[in-house]
Amino acid sequence: MVLHILTNFRSQISTSATKLGVRNIAFLGYGILLMNYIVSVLAAVYMPQGKKGIWLRLPLEKSDLVPIANKEGFGYHHAEPGYVMLTYWISEGPSMLQVNGSHIM
Repeated sequence: MVLHILTNFRSQISTSATKLGVRNIAFLGYGILLMNYIVSVLAAVYMPQGKKGIWLRLPLEKSDLVPIANKEGFGYHHAEPGYVMLTYWISEGPSMLQVNGSHIM
């Protein structure tokens, strides 16, 4: 799953958080939840569905959020012109997310 940090995404997460009983949701100026709420809510929503990893795609204009995501457990997967992709493994055991190809032969 790739999360695009868009304004309309805030309402989707907020609705999910409310259904799960999360209170006092704090928003950053970009209209997204603080990363610890994102991880908590997404883990609660996607783990029962059998999802094991979270993909977070941040456009370059939101790159100041990368240190916050790193602090909350997201790691770098790859970067392309225009965005950086971060991942978070929510399942038990080592991450089984595919690695990014870095060379063409």
